[in-house]
Amino acid sequence: MRAHGFEQLRSVIVDKLQAGQELSDVDITACLKAATSSEEVGSRGFVLDGWPRTEAQAILLEEAGIVPSTVVEISTSDATCRARGPIDVEPQLDSYHRSNSKSTPSSFYRRLRGNVVTVDGEQSRWAVYAAAERSVMATQQAESHYRQRISAGQPAKLSTLGGVISLDSFRRGLSAEFGGYCPVSFKGWMKMVVVSRV
Repeated sequence: MRAHGFEQLRSVIVDKLQAGQELSDVDITACLKAATSSEEVGSRGFVLDGWPRTEAQAILLEEAGIVPSTVVEISTSDATCRARGPIDVEPQLDSYHRSNSKSTPSSFYRRLRGNVVTVDGEQSRWAVYAAAERSVMATQQAESHYRQRISAGQPAKLSTLGGVISLDSFRRGLSAEFGGYCPVSFKGWMKMVVVSRV
């Protein structure tokens, strides 16, 4: 984001906070867009913890072009949350249980991108961390391999990308000469595979 645009956003956010107003989901998404647009974040990546909390927030991120390569969902019991939580977690647990499980951010990313990894939160904290780190590293390696092959003009597998490239984006990228067929399957294996079956 250009410096002027960032300063304007910063001014709006500071004014709202100083006035005691809550930031809207749109405000938070704009801040995240600004933060994730830097060259450093582009080369190193980022971690969002606790955001998005709703499917509507996930949609805002998607519309802003903020696409997580991996979504780590930690599955754990309420008892474990209570035992590990440094604060009173009852409000968060209550909110979670009242929400519709079909409209969670993880269900959104699972449907749209297939990039959700569920980690058993009943394990030790170190085991949870290690499992999440392995998942993220596997996605980063797959992305790197994909980009190397594409830049060399070679076919590349989409199935290992953890949803970085959505099926819709893949379909939009097909040239007219291939129509509804997958150019990667054709170039790599001389097979005409209909995209809707991929």
